[in-house]
Amino acid sequence: AREEARRKREGVKNLLDKEYAYDFNIPEGSKVTDACRRIPFAFKPSTTYRLSFFLEAENVKPQSGYAFCGALVGIWSDRPQRWNFSFGTGAVTGSTEGRVHQSMILKTTADFQAKEISVWLRGATGKMKVDGLILEEVK
Repeated sequence: AREEARRKREGVKNLLDKEYAYDFNIPEGSKVTDACRRIPFAFKPSTTYRLSFFLEAENVKPQSGYAFCGALVGIWSDRPQRWNFSFGTGAVTGSTEGRVHQSMILKTTADFQAKEISVWLRGATGKMKVDGLILEEVK
């Protein structure tokens, strides 16, 4: 409720072409344990961003053999080569308590190179819903 009130009070200056929403459902016992959608975006160097979204996860069960698994949203940078941030249920088995808001502030470096936001149900079975995904520049 607090995030919805902030968005209404401050107004959303979404840098993405729309608010994104995704539903993934991978049944237990499935041979496929990855569902991913990529949202293209050209991140600028030396800029501060806020990535914000709502997440619901139900019975997310990570499978073995994955470094990052669960219901995740993240940004991978080619330079420096690393996850800049990733959040979600991670490797926690079980579910979140209803719909939760998650947000992260990222300040890009001078040599930062990333071209997308990834929404994943990775290395796991279960249900995941992400909605209201927005990206804002923070001054």
